[in-house]
Amino acid sequence: MVFPTQKFDLNWINDGRGASYPTGIDIDLSHGAVTTSVYRFMGDRPGLYFIKCRACGANGLFVTAGTGSVTLACGIDTTAP
Repeated sequence: MVFPTQKFDLNWINDGRGASYPTGIDIDLSHGAVTTSVYRFMGDRPGLYFIKCRACGANGLFVTAGTGSVTLACGIDTTAP
């Protein structure tokens, strides 16, 4: 399934099983970057996400097991004048 959002392009593959972490888990793919973007996901099933930032092209692949968030580094400096 493809889910375009305002900031991200998302592809999700449903695993079909029940959620292992229904109360949530957060994933940090930013590697300590100063500029980041966060996507919050909600789900009752585990699955595989591919996420890509529409602004800078940063991307990541991660497995979910319920609800949570993912933080990506963003190559666009939003603090610059």
